[in-house]
Amino acid sequence: MCDLYLHIGTHKTGSTAIQGALRRHSRDLKDEGILRIPTHHSLLKKLMRAKSSDPAFASQVREELAQNLNSELSSSSDSRLILSYEGLSGHFLTGYSNTEVVAETLRQAFDDLDVEVIVYLRRQDDFVESMYTQMIYQGEAYSFDQFISQSDIDQIDWYDLVNAYGSKFGADKIHVRRYHRKFLPEPYSLIQDFGRVVGSEVLSRYETSKTANSGYSRTALEIARRTNPYLDDREQSQLRGILQASNTKKFFESYSFFAPDERRTFLEQHASSNRRILDEYFPEQDSRLFPKPDFEDHKEWEGLTVERTAITLTRALLAVKEDSPYIVRALEKIERKVGSMLNEHPRAKRVVKSTLRRFGLR
Repeated sequence: MCDLYLHIGTHKTGSTAIQGALRRHSRDLKDEGILRIPTHHSLLKKLMRAKSSDPAFASQVREELAQNLNSELSSSSDSRLILSYEGLSGHFLTGYSNTEVVAETLRQAFDDLDVEVIVYLRRQDDFVESMYTQMIYQGEAYSFDQFISQSDIDQIDWYDLVNAYGSKFGADKIHVRRYHRKFLPEPYSLIQDFGRVVGSEVLSRYETSKTANSGYSRTALEIARRTNPYLDDREQSQLRGILQASNTKKFFESYSFFAPDERRTFLEQHASSNRRILDEYFPEQDSRLFPKPDFEDHKEWEGLTVERTAITLTRALLAVKEDSPYIVRALEKIERKVGSMLNEHPRAKRVVKSTLRRFGLR
């Protein structure tokens, strides 16, 4: 049994859900001899963006994480340690080009421990589309094409990422898992799968109907994208909460930003890398690393129509609780600030104003 499990993500593969389960069941896990290392976000964000390895920084990583754990990180301990942070895979906007630097820093930080690495991989087109929506959630306003052109995210190579850690800790120490509905059919499947990897009965029997990081509908996302430049950070956060509560997308539901031909070309670009992952980590299991997308099921998004805008904003307003006046005030601000956009759609503006009057806001 290893001394330390490094769960490195990647991004948009349920890391928040895993971390939440580790926190909620920390006492039960301790009884199993498993200790979660509380994350030091500013330190780990710095590590995620690291461009070169530095022994002094590696020592700082170890010392500060040990302080968070309130105990010495020692191979003589009977406990298994878990450090979970998706940024340990590197910086996604650079296409994870610095993964080897992050891996080397962690190797130096934990050179006296027996380390195993857990990584979840998502089909590249799903990954890029999900990362784009995350950036909009965080306040960005660029289009999908701009997101691709202004970053190197389309250059991600899962084999290079996995091999970067394999070269530091040993290929036999890497647990590669697939983040896809085929392999994780239920909301609790991810936690159960993680539990089996780390040898936790508590997590391997985990069940819940809740999912973390609920996204919202394609129309709600477009409304957020267009209104983000008009809102401050607090207002963006409030709008995000309202849209998540009123226009939630389904478990594993994905948006389609790639056109079918673009998606095919993009996936062909990563076919060789995926084949190497399949051959080395999933021999004789499947003919493909990930299931093919259903191109026949592709539906072109019609854009921000009047009807969709009105319905989405009305749902958001109806989700407001009478005992949540701060949300009501936020909606008043948002309604004023998006007025210029609604002016382009008079019918939608009339519906929104009518709903606002129902709440006594107009």
